[in-house]
Amino acid sequence: MTLTQLQKMSHELGQLFPLNEEKELYYVWQLADDRLSNPSAYVTLAGETSGGKSTLINSFFKQQLLPVSAKPTTGTVVHINCVRNIQHQYVSLFKNNEFKQLSREEFTESSKNPPDNLLRLYTEVKPHQSSFIGLNLFDTPGINSLYEQHEEVLKQFIPNSDVVIYVVLYRVGFNTSDKDLVEYIRDSFIDDKDIPVLLIINRCPDNVMANDKRIKEIISHAEDTLLRPVEFFLVNSLNPEEEHQYFPDSELVWNRVLELVNSPERSDTVLYKLNKLLKDVCRQLKLYYEGRILATELTQEEISILENEIAEMERRRDKAYQIIDTYMSLLEKNIPKNIEQGIKQIKKKIDSEIYDTNKWTAAEECTVFIGSHFIPFEVRQMIQGIEDYTINILSKMDVELSEMADQTIKSFNDRVNRVNNPQFANLLQNIATRLGVNFGKNLLKGMAIAKGGIGGSAAGTGNLVKMMVSRTGKLFNKTFSRSVYKTIGKTFTKRMMQRLNIVFNVVVEAVSYLYNSNKWQGKLVNSINSSIDKWAEETISDFKNVTIKEYTSANKELVKSIFEEEFIAEFNKSINDIQNKIDQEEIEVTKNNIKQLKAILDKLEEN
Repeated sequence: MTLTQLQKMSHELGQLFPLNEEKELYYVWQLADDRLSNPSAYVTLAGETSGGKSTLINSFFKQQLLPVSAKPTTGTVVHINCVRNIQHQYVSLFKNNEFKQLSREEFTESSKNPPDNLLRLYTEVKPHQSSFIGLNLFDTPGINSLYEQHEEVLKQFIPNSDVVIYVVLYRVGFNTSDKDLVEYIRDSFIDDKDIPVLLIINRCPDNVMANDKRIKEIISHAEDTLLRPVEFFLVNSLNPEEEHQYFPDSELVWNRVLELVNSPERSDTVLYKLNKLLKDVCRQLKLYYEGRILATELTQEEISILENEIAEMERRRDKAYQIIDTYMSLLEKNIPKNIEQGIKQIKKKIDSEIYDTNKWTAAEECTVFIGSHFIPFEVRQMIQGIEDYTINILSKMDVELSEMADQTIKSFNDRVNRVNNPQFANLLQNIATRLGVNFGKNLLKGMAIAKGGIGGSAAGTGNLVKMMVSRTGKLFNKTFSRSVYKTIGKTFTKRMMQRLNIVFNVVVEAVSYLYNSNKWQGKLVNSINSSIDKWAEETISDFKNVTIKEYTSANKELVKSIFEEEFIAEFNKSINDIQNKIDQEEIEVTKNNIKQLKAILDKLEEN
């Protein structure tokens, strides 16, 4: 299907939306329609905090558009739209769909310290070359800032990007944080596995070439994580001796971006994705109107059944909360014990290592080895054990929540099979389809969904977060444990290691006076043990007061979104439709809308 044909289909679809209803679905259609009406390219920049993403963007525009410094400066997603005529210089977009015009100073401050309800920042810029008109750049926070709200934003931008630019610092290399973030990007490629990924190795020394050992190492790690080859570019550091060099030379990068976004292959892929998105919107809107028609023929008796179903859903939601509380209590009780036991073992090993007099020729040598290698290695081993235990507990929690999902689907399926009123059975089927639970017509009575589908992909009885599709067509496709652990657990681990580095730096300074002492081993052991005890105390406190609360909150939010914002909300909507029955004239209009939507869907599916 051509761009012109899709534009026509999208316009017809937009005319069929109900006034002040299905707002989230309308927003999704609007995004697709905007892109069809104004063909443009989307480029997302990702990478660890302070990796130079903002500097790279500034080099493209050859102006200090985004703030840069040695400290992290991008705390939210910043959308830069390349336009011919600037209408909106600086704007903040909020989660309640409101927006606010900003001054340059307010824009800079919001990018560093975003308000809690900020969705993203937006600015329009006229590029130095007209060929870049229509390019949209998204500067994203590093993984240190990748809390839930940023994760949701990346879920929107990464899969819909035409190009992803990943930035790594030459001197830092491809570290654990980069691996986590690239894995996240890789897993975001749901429908488009071939989104081009450009690897930018930033701030390279002038004499570094592609055969440099560090360059090869970074590329190897990136490709191993992404599971495919990457195209890479070396961007040199600024030369302080050149008086007028304010931006690194990144022209090759941006010319390659332009080449990729204008390629026929990407154009075909974009049309395919927009076609698929319009089909999803069309199906959901058709189901909405069909539900309205079905509700006109139902009675107060059916309302009572739906209310009972809501009460059952609330009971299951509360049971899911209890499951989460049980497993979180296990973590809260045992993780501190695991840390304390691990510290005891580490201290014994430190004691043995320092008193091995045949190994050390000087106190300085021993101190550096213990701090730079021995302690970090032992602590990482301990952390690995804690991570394994945490994932094991969360996986067991997943099993129970999965069983809850199975029971929920089975209960709903049983309800459909027991209903004698065909109209009401059809309404329940309509609700199920809108929620992404596909019962199928050949299922035996009482059988749980084992081979059903969500959006055409295998859903089955998997875990709870796989059984729904939200209004925006977003598939919950990760388990509780993996989703929560990646966004919270890794951050906790990183804080543990950072705190350890700080503690030991203090130790090294504190024990420098011991070097000329004949009893330096005992004093060094005491100093290190004292510091490690302090580190363990702070780490345990951090886990109890921050991390475990984040685990609990994130899991409960997922349960709430599925039961309350999906199931219960849909049942309440059906009750409202029954109570506020539409008249005959509106019934005819609704039937005509269904007919038109079916015709649009048939045309979209021809492609």
